[in-house]
Amino acid sequence: MFTIETTEAFDFCSHEYRELFARSDASAFQHPDWMHAMATQLGPSMPADLLIVTIREEQSGTLVALLPFTKRTIGPFKLLEFLNFGVVDHACATLDASFCEKLLRHEDKYTDELTDKLSKALTPYNIVWIKHVRERDLWILSLFPKSWIAAKADFSSHATELGDNFADWKLSHLSANRRHDLKRKRARLAKLGALEFRLLQDPAEIKAAFSFLQKVRKRRFEHAEGKDFLQEKRFYDFYSALAENPDHHDLAVTACLTLDGAIIAASFGILKGDHFTFLLPGADYERFSRGSPGKVQIDYLIECLMEKGVRAFDFSIGDEAYKTTFGTSPEAIFTIMGYRGPIGRLGLALIKIAKKAKTLLSL
Repeated sequence: MFTIETTEAFDFCSHEYRELFARSDASAFQHPDWMHAMATQLGPSMPADLLIVTIREEQSGTLVALLPFTKRTIGPFKLLEFLNFGVVDHACATLDASFCEKLLRHEDKYTDELTDKLSKALTPYNIVWIKHVRERDLWILSLFPKSWIAAKADFSSHATELGDNFADWKLSHLSANRRHDLKRKRARLAKLGALEFRLLQDPAEIKAAFSFLQKVRKRRFEHAEGKDFLQEKRFYDFYSALAENPDHHDLAVTACLTLDGAIIAASFGILKGDHFTFLLPGADYERFSRGSPGKVQIDYLIECLMEKGVRAFDFSIGDEAYKTTFGTSPEAIFTIMGYRGPIGRLGLALIKIAKKAKTLLSL
């Protein structure tokens, strides 16, 4: 019915993968340009090698599914992790929609054959780890042995459904206090000068926006938990190259809010169809805190994107309080874990202990 192969090299810009992505319900993090940039820009500097699993129809050879992994060996443990490199908030396989339907209908013979072949393809590895899986994507467990488990993360992903009218969305999703506050903050900033919001396409303007983001986010993270990847050159280059490339404007969205021509807030996100994911915001709160330029930028951005047909605004993972004020609903995030044999069982137990210890030390 189908064949499964593994390879250490795959062309994510190929016609067959672009077609598969278009037929799938995968997120923007599985977009061909995003995957290609991860593999070619970030991959060489990472302590792991790629291992791409492809599933094809046996007779036609058509690519119907792709699972991207990285592999590495740590002592006796051979670890397989879903391709992430720190830049994937929503992990999922890229599956042809009709192929996915067969899995979800639990056609036992179909699913059992797939699970058996996939298990054999992954035989050399005794630990498998897939993080940042949304609850809606937990069907991926049907691809793997029944012994694999999904552990709920201590954070969620947050998104708001927009509809097709900005005023109606604000009325139904935002509290009266939040609507009044945003109107007041817009007016306060406008009193200071010429306030303008724009989506950027000119590479020079995008470069300036990223320079601004790096600067203001450095100040923000100096006294906060977590790590800002924009302060590390390889990640800064990864994001900015995607944003500046005019061929990627169907994926990458860079925006800025200016006051008398000077940037006071900027952001970067990615788009798939009518679903936008908000990734890298930054604002000059040192000078304009009373005007809340970050929140005002989000208000403008949602309005602008809705005019372009966007119907869902995804704030992605993390439970920052401001997200709920924009009418979001949380979605649980999971980590899928699997092991093979006693060595795998031991390795998985050690990983869990290490992660728990790290959590306790951060309290």
